[in-house]
Amino acid sequence: AASGNHLEAVEALVLRANASVLCKNVYGNTPSMLSTKPEIRRMLRSIEEGGETVREQLREEFEVNQAKRVAEEALRAEQERIERDAHEQRRRVKSEQIELEKAQEEELERQLLAAEAERIRQEEARIAEERLQKEEEERIR
Repeated sequence: AASGNHLEAVEALVLRANASVLCKNVYGNTPSMLSTKPEIRRMLRSIEEGGETVREQLREEFEVNQAKRVAEEALRAEQERIERDAHEQRRRVKSEQIELEKAQEEELERQLLAAEAERIRQEEARIAEERLQKEEEERIR
């Protein structure tokens, strides 16, 4: 894990599983010698030099940082959910607004058709009345 510069793996092995930081490979290299990542080297060397006290301090820091990461991820997930809900609400409002406008347009069209039908009915009544008057006038003559 150290030679591959895998911070999460090194943290898990050293801080959670209490893996030795003093063990050596066949070439006599300790994990801190194998890592090229400064953060990993610092952590391993501080445990080499400070022993279990430092390991415990780093474990506590690791757990606090892990809890922060979990809380931040939960917060991010909640923010994303809120944004999705807000987007969906805006979409619903827009859809309802479009439906309302459509219903208003249909009602206006219905009113216009009703007004036109009434005008036609009145015109037909006027024409019928005029026809009756002409017929009456012709009978009188």
